[in-house]
Amino acid sequence: MDHKKIAEVLSTISAEQWDAIATLSPIQRESIYHMTSAQRETISMLTSTEWKKVIDNNGDWDIINIHINEDVQLYTKIRNILDEIRIDPKLAGYNYLVETLFLICKSTANKINLMNKIYPIVAKRYGNTDPHNIDRDIRYAISDAYKNSDSKILYKYLKRYPKDGRPSNKKAIEALIKHIHHCE
Repeated sequence: MDHKKIAEVLSTISAEQWDAIATLSPIQRESIYHMTSAQRETISMLTSTEWKKVIDNNGDWDIINIHINEDVQLYTKIRNILDEIRIDPKLAGYNYLVETLFLICKSTANKINLMNKIYPIVAKRYGNTDPHNIDRDIRYAISDAYKNSDSKILYKYLKRYPKDGRPSNKKAIEALIKHIHHCE
C-alpha cells in the first residue's frame, strides 16, 4: 500500500483526527484508502467524538454513510429549490450557489461571512477561480432567475417580488437558508 497516497487522501484531516487514525489497524487504514471521494470528504468533517465512535466500533463506517446520506438529501433539497426558482443549472453561479448554501447549512456559525469565509472555500473546491468570481456568478444566476421565474415562486423563496428588485447575494442566500431550515 502506498502511504503517500493515503496521506494525500487524508490531507484535510486535523491533527486530532490524525491521532485517532494512528490507533486504527492496518485493515481499517486500508478501508480509508478505498473510500469514495464523498466518504473521504465526509470523514474530514467528523468531530473527534464521531471519530471515537468509528474507532470504538472497529472501523464501522456507518456513521460516515449516515453523514453522506444526510449530505445527499441536503444537496437534493437545495437543487430542487433552485430548480423551482428557475436558476439555470448550466450557469456556474448555480453550482456555486448550491455549494454555498450547503456549506452554510452545515455550518454552526450564526453569522454568514460570504466573502471571507464561504466563498474562499467554494473557490477552493472548484479550483481555478477566486471569491470575487464566485460572488459575481451567484449574482448573475440570481439576476437571471429574476428575469425568468414566476413572481409567486420568487416571493415564496426570496420574500421579494421582481418589481422590488433583485436582492443582494447575502439577502437571497439568507432567505434561501431560512426556507431550507424551515423545511427540515
